[in-house]
Amino acid sequence: MDTTVKTLMDWLQGQTNSSLFIQKKEDEDLDQVRLQLREVGYRPDYRSIDGYTDGTALVLHGNGSIRTGHVEEPLPQDSYVIPLSGLAISKAADNGVIMQTDRAHYSLSVDNDNRR
Repeated sequence: MDTTVKTLMDWLQGQTNSSLFIQKKEDEDLDQVRLQLREVGYRPDYRSIDGYTDGTALVLHGNGSIRTGHVEEPLPQDSYVIPLSGLAISKAADNGVIMQTDRAHYSLSVDNDNRR
């Protein structure tokens, strides 16, 4: 496993049983996710039906919701996938990670406003 991926995975595993706030900016779209992280999984190379989540990825398992625009909905299948192609971390600290992939820019932080 690449050291950058391991850094991200280690941070996420340290947040197990915590509430996370994830912001993902892709093109001009901003998604905001609140997730009660139960488990972190590593998925090796994979081919999806829609092609959107092809390749290696981290799968965050837990209950949560996603807000796109003004609409908030439950996460499908109680999971959130972060494709890892082109992963670069610009900040990794106890309280959060800022990173970029080939597709999007992410900000992950402990959700102090939504602790359970």
